[in-house]
Amino acid sequence: MKLKIFDAIQRETTAFASNVYLSKDGKRAFAVYQITATETSKLAAELFDTSSGKLVTLATYISDLQYVSVESGAASPDFTKFSIVEAKEDENLYRVRILSYDGISGVFDVVTGKIYEGIAKGFTSYGGTFLSDGSAVIHTAVQLQEGNVQKSVLIVSSSSDLFPIVAYAYEGIYPVIASSFAIGNVNYFAICSSKGILDFNDVTAFWKPEHRLEVFRIDDINGLVLVTSALLPQGAMTVSVHHHCGEVKISVGTTTALPPGEKTIPIHTTTNQSATANEHEYRVYDFIDEKLYLTESIDTDSTVECIYRTNAGYTLVAQNTLAYEYFGQSMLQIRHENNFNLAIPINGFVTASSDECGKNLIIGSALQADTPSYSNNNIILVKIVKKCK
Repeated sequence: MKLKIFDAIQRETTAFASNVYLSKDGKRAFAVYQITATETSKLAAELFDTSSGKLVTLATYISDLQYVSVESGAASPDFTKFSIVEAKEDENLYRVRILSYDGISGVFDVVTGKIYEGIAKGFTSYGGTFLSDGSAVIHTAVQLQEGNVQKSVLIVSSSSDLFPIVAYAYEGIYPVIASSFAIGNVNYFAICSSKGILDFNDVTAFWKPEHRLEVFRIDDINGLVLVTSALLPQGAMTVSVHHHCGEVKISVGTTTALPPGEKTIPIHTTTNQSATANEHEYRVYDFIDEKLYLTESIDTDSTVECIYRTNAGYTLVAQNTLAYEYFGQSMLQIRHENNFNLAIPINGFVTASSDECGKNLIIGSALQADTPSYSNNNIILVKIVKKCK
């Protein structure tokens, strides 16, 4: 089993990975580039045709230079709607837009948009994740700090007009983008929280415990319900949900759990850990009867910042050297039957998405000119060389 690279291109980003999504049939891909837009760098999102094994541009979203900080975005499960989250940090505003593509023009149409105020500066509005039925989007924002209390808000809005369905106030930070799933006709999403404080003069404050994996249910009667949560040993870098043989698996990757006495950098110290049974960075939970059960954990001695489980029976994992270099380098690996197989080095942080079968993947990473990578490309289309069962 190995990765076969079909195509790779270079797109400008900040030090953070592009958000990438692959359609269920593997024929289309969507990418959001986390840039600070300028007159010479305005490409914020892109839709690709991948049916030929090449990344062929179908549509682009160009920043209007009003909300210049491109924070995140997502594609709906059926690839008919797309979201983008942008911020105007000098005015503490962020904007969520829903996009569509008519199949002809080469640009996205803006279906609707909404502006929110009172956010903190510095890539602090996240999300755009669609519910499994595409009816709503989930986004979060770190709000302006009040004294020593850091507050955030989680909002679920209709994807047709961004009318707010429900808002949830939280004391702390949501450091990751939500991952949605459904059981029958019931919509859920998983997200990770931290009790940290956003302080650019003290980055350790962001990763203060306690850290939790949380699962919410959305229903017409009770709105947004926190149904269960699990304590995490360190701050989360990623959360993803996968259905396997009728079971719901939730994978979480955390920052490095450094052993006592080992070299640390300011954002990774043992004081940032919560009291859990183990400090393993790779963690898999079963979600059964609205409860979480830790079924697998691995000590990787690294920051695990991408876990993507597929229907083909393997897991794509990116382990980052973040504990030793601020943005570090990732090693992208395939895990199958408890074995890790070396794949390719990738710049900085990584995101990934696969088709429904799990044979084809789209990988997004940061673009760092001073770090070696696969031909310095950061949007990579790959295939797992293994028969799909």
